[in-house]
Amino acid sequence: MNQSNNFLILTDQSVINESSTESSKNMSPRTAQQLSQLKQDKRVIIMDAALRLFAEKGFHSTSVAEIAKEAKIAKGLIYSYFDSKETILKTITKEGLDDTFKVFSLFHNTPIQSDEQIKQLIDALINRVLEKKEFYKLYYSMFLHPHVMEAFEAEMAEAAAKFTAPLLAYFVEKGDEDPESTILFIQATLDGLLFNTLFNPHIFRIEKLKPKLWKLLKKEIS
Repeated sequence: MNQSNNFLILTDQSVINESSTESSKNMSPRTAQQLSQLKQDKRVIIMDAALRLFAEKGFHSTSVAEIAKEAKIAKGLIYSYFDSKETILKTITKEGLDDTFKVFSLFHNTPIQSDEQIKQLIDALINRVLEKKEFYKLYYSMFLHPHVMEAFEAEMAEAAAKFTAPLLAYFVEKGDEDPESTILFIQATLDGLLFNTLFNPHIFRIEKLKPKLWKLLKKEIS
């Protein structure tokens, strides 16, 4: 029997398909750019698998072995990219919040000058949450675990500041007697609607509720 059957060698740097010594000689070595892209792709696969499981089962109920199985890679390979499950969570959270900051950045160069612009900001936030449902399910579930949230205090403080800054300047200019409370009301109302939209979508249908949300908020800020 011919013993030169194909076999697959997997490492965190390369994937080499060898069928014979001759075919190996004909393969070109990967460039540094290709190796970097391969590593980035593997990192994204791990993070996406972890996000799905964290959102579905919760952080504490998910093991590294389950993440590896979901990502279809060896468990040991995960540690080539992340030190621990906590590091995976922190990376997911940071990158998710960075994505959210892109919404806020739309209003940093152009100060908010009207209620209509606030509506545009809120609509943009709602759309981003609906586009990234798995991340925001994880995000909101983290608030139920204060010991987990402690590791992300800096990131959460930055997110709060980016949400607050453009609104605070507008309400102060508008003459609001208590702009901080107005912002807290907007944030709490929006968080409540988004939380229920994510976890009870059959009851809380965002497209039907958005007009009522805006009517409520407009009454508060006018």
